[in-house]
Amino acid sequence: MTEPIPLRCPVCKAGFRGQCQCPRCSADLSRLMWIVALATQLRQQARTALYQGQYQRACHLSHQALEFHATVAGRRLFDISRIMTTVYIEPLA
Repeated sequence: MTEPIPLRCPVCKAGFRGQCQCPRCSADLSRLMWIVALATQLRQQARTALYQGQYQRACHLSHQALEFHATVAGRRLFDISRIMTTVYIEPLA
């Protein structure tokens, strides 16, 4: 498994520190923060779906989160939900 690429300022490549403005070049990083927050929210929704036995939904949500911001924990969540999807057949809603 490859390590996630650290987030960097797209202008000057300074390390991302969770601020709306790059400390080195003052670039607006609010969109980068939005993407990271969205991925975090998707991972939380995937965890909730996993706990509720909605394995396909968890798999879909965790995959979306990986597309936005790949993390080791996010990859593990996706792998677990994918395994659960293949092991258990979900009841029809």
